Amino acid sequence: MVYLSVKPSNKPFFREVEMIRKKQNQRSMTDTWINHPPKPNKALERIDELVNWTSISERIEPLYSSNGLGRPGFSVIVMFKVLLLQSIYDLSDPGVEEAVADRLTFRKFLGLNLDDNIPDHSTVHRFRDRIQPIIDELFEILLQQIDDEDHAGEVSLKVNPPATAGEFDSIYE
Repeated sequence: MVYLSVKPSNKPFFREVEMIRKKQNQRSMTDTWINHPPKPNKALERIDELVNWTSISERIEPLYSSNGLGRPGFSVIVMFKVLLLQSIYDLSDPGVEEAVADRLTFRKFLGLNLDDNIPDHSTVHRFRDRIQPIIDELFEILLQQIDDEDHAGEVSLKVNPPATAGEFDSIYE
């Protein structure tokens, strides 16, 4: 591997490059985030605070247990939160994959760092199919917990469990 280090010097070329950068007022992505961090998604932050994710996880685990084969998957909470995002924002499987890749607030809600892998659309599809027998019950638990804990009435949430694959097929035909 070759490392290249460019330091300002008295040589005309390097002074010119430095001057061009200053004239263009280019900022790095880090500079932008430090000076103008993305606005938080207060609704998602509040949902994350109100919901006891462990109770939901305990309901899903028996349907999602791993046999130890293959690479480790995403936690059931991350996957359920993906379905919640999909439901709240009316996203298809490819749409939620793209939104999670693109939106920092979604990554934060899921507990994923920028360098973490994200669930792809087929992983979302397989997870939803696996928990389909209890998906309505899971969303009822979620809504009940929000209603019970949100005494200030800060969160008003209507969710419909994400569509099954058959319901999405008609969209693409």
